[in-house]
Amino acid sequence: SEINILSVLDSYGTYVSEGLGHHLSILPWSSGFGLVLDLFLSIFHCDLFIRDSRSGSDPEHFLELFERYEITNIVTYPNTLEKLLIMNNPENLLKCLRSGLIGGSRISAKLAQTLQGSRLQSVYGLSESGFGLCLGKKGEFAESILGYPILGNPGLDESGHIFFQGPNSSVAEIDIRGIQYLDPNRIVWTGDLGYIREGIFYYL
Repeated sequence: SEINILSVLDSYGTYVSEGLGHHLSILPWSSGFGLVLDLFLSIFHCDLFIRDSRSGSDPEHFLELFERYEITNIVTYPNTLEKLLIMNNPENLLKCLRSGLIGGSRISAKLAQTLQGSRLQSVYGLSESGFGLCLGKKGEFAESILGYPILGNPGLDESGHIFFQGPNSSVAEIDIRGIQYLDPNRIVWTGDLGYIREGIFYYL
């Protein structure tokens, strides 16, 4: 709904505070990650919005768009970024990016080492939260990092199961019965296991 989507967008105030410049959209908009962060957040705060019709699957096409439009921001999955970095010069590509979000799956030790000191940030969430649960600091990467909690979310139970609650959670879902309204104050279990070290969440 627009209620939790707007809440998620507000959560990224520091990320978009300096503007996103030229954004290259490569995620599918059918996912919560792609719809909320790659499309909505980026299109509201960028100067130029370019869509990669091949969704980053063609590294040569990606690089052509990246160079032609002087891209400065991307939102993508770790495995997609790894493939793009293998096919291109990682140092040059990362040097051009002044911002960006990486999330949706586990960040490997190798990718974390490559991204350390860059201007990209880790991000974590679910479609039910519009990816508004954790956000890392620029250039702060480690294997399996999720980031710092956003709006006091998420939390862990005694077994390390990650859950969240609050304004970033969805208020309705659609199934074969139609629209089902949900309690906005409910606890939502992510299905992921994690741990906290020095205030930062990580996948277990």
